[in-house]
Amino acid sequence: MGGGAMLVRTILLYGVAYADPAAISLGLAASFVILAGIAALIAGRILQSMEKKPTPLESKLWSMVGGVAVGAGSVPVVIAFGQSMGRVPTLDDLAVGLSGSFAVMAGVIAFVGERVVTHLSALREPAPPAAENSKPAGS
Repeated sequence: MGGGAMLVRTILLYGVAYADPAAISLGLAASFVILAGIAALIAGRILQSMEKKPTPLESKLWSMVGGVAVGAGSVPVVIAFGQSMGRVPTLDDLAVGLSGSFAVMAGVIAFVGERVVTHLSALREPAPPAAENSKPAGS
């Protein structure tokens, strides 16, 4: 929430069309706070998964959030790369590329968290019973 509030404040103060150095530094700080918040949210869910098994809907939602974040973040990265082809990137190109890369990183964190929760819940399930007619070792 804090990172989002910082980001909204930066956009209201400086706008979105021009990348002022102060706006970029505030945007970077806000993006870092947002990534830290997402990582903390995922870490909390991983710890909770040791007690409560995730539902199939929850896994689909986390995968969808990760997919949307990676897809939406890739667009500005590609645009910034395309605009700076063959010339020195401007501050605006750098800001657009960084904003997209933070969104991609948030999506990767969501994907990794979903996989960890799924695998931890699979580890919690009891092992299938051993076959009755198997001989013990050493006999």
